[in-house]
Amino acid sequence: MQIIFEIARVVSAVAFFGYGIACLVSQRMDAEFKRYGLARFRRLVGALECFGATGLLVGYVTNQALVLAAAGLTLLMLLAVATRLRLGDSLAQTLPAFVLFVLNAFVLGVAAGRVEEPASRQATPAGTRLRVRGASRRPRVHAPDRRGWSLRAAGAGDWGGAARVPWMAARVFCHVSVCERWRCRY
Repeated sequence: MQIIFEIARVVSAVAFFGYGIACLVSQRMDAEFKRYGLARFRRLVGALECFGATGLLVGYVTNQALVLAAAGLTLLMLLAVATRLRLGDSLAQTLPAFVLFVLNAFVLGVAAGRVEEPASRQATPAGTRLRVRGASRRPRVHAPDRRGWSLRAAGAGDWGGAARVPWMAARVFCHVSVCERWRCRY
């Protein structure tokens, strides 16, 4: 999957550099944008395509740039497909915009799924024990909210999901070790 992602990113960056430069300098693209009724946006679209392609490459350094660039290019290609459909263009004319839309949606989906863990939550070396601040060996009784109810975690045993129980019942349950069976948060 990583290889497919990298190929999709590079193909998209190269295609958008090409289309972006063509939008800025080509007479053919000028005629196309006049046909769309969007001649005044031709240079803006060309600049956005070049910036998006640059963002895809800057994404090798920072994931936020990759997500932002892929989202922008996906939106741009969605609008391009809508414009093509509005004009009644053929499938052959609409297909490049649709393929780039799908390609950038794929890049966006994979890039948005990458979450960089903060240093405090990264895995520790084998054999290292972490001491959590404020943790004790004895489970704590659930603190009630202002109505006197204690909120249980999802998957609360026989009750089939998150359940509210009176605070005193939660205290009794915790003292008889039912919390472990009900996966309470302590």
